Amino acid sequence: MGGGEAQLFDKSGMKNIGHFVAADAPKSENTYVYIVAHENQEKAKASWAKFREDPDWVKLRATATSPGQIKVESLFVNPTNFSTLK
Repeated sequence: MGGGEAQLFDKSGMKNIGHFVAADAPKSENTYVYIVAHENQEKAKASWAKFREDPDWVKLRATATSPGQIKVESLFVNPTNFSTLK
């Protein structure tokens, strides 16, 4: 992955913060991390639903180098008082 998701995230109402790959094997072979921001969890759920249904995402996913099973893990976080990302 990592080819055109950023534009599709924007289109779906998400704010791109960063995209990362795991540094160490074996996860470096198959782990991609997106950090995106939303106003709240309800809007996040709506944005992800819109993203998953986007025909451009379906096409992009089909052209991925390894379009096999994609395991999605989602985690909502809040910045601490001393975070630079508020």
